[in-house]
Amino acid sequence: MKKITIYIICLFIFLSHGKSQVVINELMAYNTSTLWNSETGLYSDWIEIHNTGTEIYDLTWCALSDEFDDPGRWIFPTGKTIDPGEYIIIWADDAQQPVSGFHVNFKLEVSGESLYLFNLGTGQILDSISFSRQFENVSYGKNGNGQHVYFANPTPTTLLIVKTQLDKWCYNFFCHLFPPFHLWDSLKCYNSKISSYIASCDV
Repeated sequence: MKKITIYIICLFIFLSHGKSQVVINELMAYNTSTLWNSETGLYSDWIEIHNTGTEIYDLTWCALSDEFDDPGRWIFPTGKTIDPGEYIIIWADDAQQPVSGFHVNFKLEVSGESLYLFNLGTGQILDSISFSRQFENVSYGKNGNGQHVYFANPTPTTLLIVKTQLDKWCYNFFCHLFPPFHLWDSLKCYNSKISSYIASCDV
C-alpha cells in the first residue's frame, strides 16, 4: 500500500511538470578549487538555482532531491523566498554539523545522476537536470539557449565567489598566525563583518 501511494504521488508530480520561473541553473559535482565553503572549510559540491521570472517566488515547501521517489529529501526553510533574477547557492555536502546557509543532506555523484527541484505544495517538478560523468572544477548547467552544457569556466553567483575568496584568505591568515587556531570564534566574527561589508557593496 505504501509503495502504491508513493507511485501515485510521483505520477502526479510527473504529470504536473511544467515550465517554471525557478530553475536549476548550474551545478558542480567535483569541486576542488572553485568555491570554498567557509562554513565547513572544504571545497564542496554546489547547486545554483535561479529565479528567471519577474516576481518573488516563495520557496516554502520547495525541495531538492537526487531521488525521484523521495521528493522531500531536503526542503527549503519556511519563509525563504528568491527575488526576481536572484541566484542562490546550495551546498551539496551532506553536512553533519549545524551550519548556516543552505546545505542539502546529500552529495552529487561524480559519475552522474539526476537532480530534481520540487514544489511539494503544488505537486510540481519545477525543474530537473540529468548529467553524466563530471570533471574536476568543471560545472554543468544551462547556457544562454537553455541547453545543458559543461562550463570550463564556472559561473556561479559572482558575489559568493568574492566572499569565498575573502573568507579563504582570512582562514589561511589566522591559521598561519595562530597554528593551534584557538580563535575560531574570532574568525567567525571577522568573517561575519566581511560578509556584511560585501553584502553592502554593489557587485
